[in-house]
Amino acid sequence: PVRVDRPLEISSADYSGIAMWPSNRAIASTMTRPEDEGIHVHGWSNDGHLEVDDTFSPVTLDGEVVDERALRLLAVQRELVRQDDKPPPIVSLACVECGHSILSPTEGWVEASTRHACYACGAENRTRRKSFLNPLTDKAA
Repeated sequence: PVRVDRPLEISSADYSGIAMWPSNRAIASTMTRPEDEGIHVHGWSNDGHLEVDDTFSPVTLDGEVVDERALRLLAVQRELVRQDDKPPPIVSLACVECGHSILSPTEGWVEASTRHACYACGAENRTRRKSFLNPLTDKAA
């Protein structure tokens, strides 16, 4: 895959719906060109027509750059939650010490927890029940 240099600035107010997902390498491909690496975006007009359908990097949504690592992790977290009988929530949490948004660890196995380290300041934050943390949760429908 080749990282695309195709910036996109998009506003949710301009579309009836927006879907984003991180690009993934294909197991098999019939394309003669390299795959695009970035964030694939679909945007539907208010009358339901697909107006945006491509892979972009970087992507800015409502003035904020979309964190591709957080988007990739959100896709994994949602799949893990979907497979659980009593799914842990995926929540957005700011560090109690520094206010930085916390993202669950991506090293090793992705697992819900009640203890969450802030990578900005090192403080330990807690949730009452085992949870996945992802700052994109508030933006995702």
